[in-house]
Amino acid sequence: MSNGERQEKLDSGPRDAAKGFAYALLFIAWQVGAVYLSARCFPGGLWAGILVGLGPAALLLWAWRDAMRPQARRQGPVVRWLGASVKVGCATALAFGFWLISAVAVGATQREVLSARKAACMAHIKDLTLAALTYANHHGGRLPDAASWADEVAPYLSESVAGFQCPGANNRSFAYAYNSALSGMKLGDVKEPQTTVIIFESDVGRNGAGGPDLLVTVPRHLGGDNYGFVDGHATWIMRQLRGMDERGNRVYERVPAPEHVPSPLRWRP
Repeated sequence: MSNGERQEKLDSGPRDAAKGFAYALLFIAWQVGAVYLSARCFPGGLWAGILVGLGPAALLLWAWRDAMRPQARRQGPVVRWLGASVKVGCATALAFGFWLISAVAVGATQREVLSARKAACMAHIKDLTLAALTYANHHGGRLPDAASWADEVAPYLSESVAGFQCPGANNRSFAYAYNSALSGMKLGDVKEPQTTVIIFESDVGRNGAGGPDLLVTVPRHLGGDNYGFVDGHATWIMRQLRGMDERGNRVYERVPAPEHVPSPLRWRP
């Protein structure tokens, strides 16, 4: 080995260490960003896995490229391929470990985000329910008319919530419907207010009113829906799962799962 080659080998050590450290920092930064973006922008499916998996793939590519560089090629074939195998193997193990951690982190972050959306939606349902009851108290005990219920309860909504919007409804300006069977009805005539639905999640638009057929086709919140009841309380109830379609997507019934509701929901007072 010439003096120049020996000096090049000595100088390459710090450079390789600095390069490896920089790649490690970039890898960790990418994984953290991928976990956040996957949870916020890709709440489930192929793109989230691709985004998180790009980091380990880049790490493997770097390990292979480093093993195939000219300096490594000047070594004997046994030493060169053994070194390449060790580098790629270590990178694979590290990348797989980070991928598992990222996958768990994405799942946990998504669950937290979805739970927060469910809680925000329930707050809106609760506010709409109390607004409808307040309207009734100011109008001789009669509940709002189904044809204009949103307009009638709007003045009674709290200023602290977005009113008719749901964070899980893809930026719809109106995400709820009113039980039309209660239109203009007196509160005292509702026999079981604790199980009679008054406000529920729907995509029919402003002043939408009807029955369970107007529930959203696919539940917005962890497989279930938020409901407001005539007694003033709001709750989340799991939807009954019918099965899977040909694309592997879940298909839901428009009724609650029996094991998640203590008594049947009432739509007719």
